[in-house]
Parts: sequence; structure tokens; C-alpha cells
Amino acid sequence: SLLNALDPELELHTLDLSRVTEKGRHATTLARLFMIAGGIRVIDTPGIRHLGLWDVTPAEVAFYFPELAAAAPDCKYRNCTHVHEPDCAVLRAVDEGRIPAPRYASYARIRASLESETGTTPGRVRPTGEPWKLL
Repeated sequence: SLLNALDPELELHTLDLSRVTEKGRHATTLARLFMIAGGIRVIDTPGIRHLGLWDVTPAEVAFYFPELAAAAPDCKYRNCTHVHEPDCAVLRAVDEGRIPAPRYASYARIRASLESETGTTPGRVRPTGEPWKLL
């Protein structure tokens, strides 16, 4: 029903609320990727309430947002988190409207989630013992 609300043209099958729990019941039987208005991609998965990112550190999240990755080289600090640092090119691009605020909010949510799940790991090292290159 959430996807139908976002894009009524999908006309996806839905089920009524459970009489016992008064919660929604799953109608999804297989994982599907939907392209909805605005070029947004949504994965509908059966019975999964939370998806996690494997082997992605908080510092790496910006690379999965092309508009953030494009602005990041202009940050004052090469290990900028794009959250609170002065002279952050990403935050400046958000303020100037060159990066949409909802995209930045998504980045910030994912980064914060990874930090709370795994802790910030700025000194992470490769299996070879060498530090990862920080940008």
C-alpha cells in the first residue's frame, strides 16, 4: 500500500489489516525493484523489515551518492564526514540547492545508522595492515 501511495499507477496487490494484530499483512511474494516517479528506485521485499549494508563504513557512504562524491573533493579536509566540518563542499552544495536536501538527509540517516551499529572507524586498516585511503 505504501508503494501504491507513492505511485498509484503500480496498482500492486494489497491485503487488509490483520484482525488479530491490527497490522498490515504481507502481500509481497518475491523481491522486486520498482522505478517510481522522479527516478526513485524502491525494492519491495517479502517480510523484510530492515536492510543493512555489509562491509560499508560510515566514511564510505558518500561514495554511493554520486552528487555527494562529486562535491567531496572540494572539501577543506580530506577526511570530511560532510556532517559538521567547516568549509565542507557537500554542506555548501546542499545550502546552495545543488544537492537536494532529501538526498543529503538520506545520506545523513544512513551514515548515522552505520555509526550507531558499528561505531565510527576512522582508523580502519586493510587486511594487509595498511590504512585505507581517506578522501
